[in-house]
Amino acid sequence: MIREISILNKELVNDDKSGFLSHVSKSIKFTDEKMFKCFPELLTNFHVSFSTFRDNQKNKSAFIQTSFLVYDFDNGTLSQMIHDNILDISHFIVGSKNHLKDKEDGKGIIERFHVIIPLEEELTDTEFFKYVWKDIEKHKLKAESDKSCCDVTKYFYKHSHVLFVHNASFLSTKHLKYPYIIEKNLSEAMFKKPKGKRTFDERNKYYKLLYDLKAGNRNNNCCILVGAMINCGMTKKEIKKTISPYVYFDKSFTESKLERIINDFMRSR
Repeated sequence: MIREISILNKELVNDDKSGFLSHVSKSIKFTDEKMFKCFPELLTNFHVSFSTFRDNQKNKSAFIQTSFLVYDFDNGTLSQMIHDNILDISHFIVGSKNHLKDKEDGKGIIERFHVIIPLEEELTDTEFFKYVWKDIEKHKLKAESDKSCCDVTKYFYKHSHVLFVHNASFLSTKHLKYPYIIEKNLSEAMFKKPKGKRTFDERNKYYKLLYDLKAGNRNNNCCILVGAMINCGMTKKEIKKTISPYVYFDKSFTESKLERIINDFMRSR
């Protein structure tokens, strides 16, 4: 995989981490093989953002992609514990500027470090990035980190120490795509007074989707419709009866798959 990150030259960043931080200087590309060779030196000599941006403008509207998750620990969590929790995936753990220093913030001399996890695929959706970031923190790292890193525009001041470089399998996010769709569409279709099918019938925007349940769009559109119907108070039987006549069923999308989508949404609700 060819990866790409952004560099902030020293002219953009002051010693106190302030500066002209709305831009990056340039982006650089590298292979996975080169990453394991060059990252230790790169991370201790350059300020970086693990995303790329159009016209080097470091903001969400200019965001292009990232293939990394980064977590910041400065709460007394031990780097060895985090390393042990994620031995099944590739990662880098690097000490931040104030690693093992007393910042006079009441925490004393503690480990302050970043965990950098390269992904198997690029992420281009900022909302899906947030969903993945939170899920991995909870289920893989199993420790609370600084929530400001749940941001594709975050930059990281050059690091002081390399603590761990671990080459294993790359973390895939594919298994999180479907749960994300469920959660997203359930939250987007909330109504205050559910009245079953009557409420759904009043939401005309969903009728367009009923007529777009052919190959190519039906999986995503079925998810949107099911989420809306559940939040309108419709039962499983009502949902299936309403959607089924419009769905183009074939070997890749059977009635059983539709039932599975409905059941998954019902459990999430």
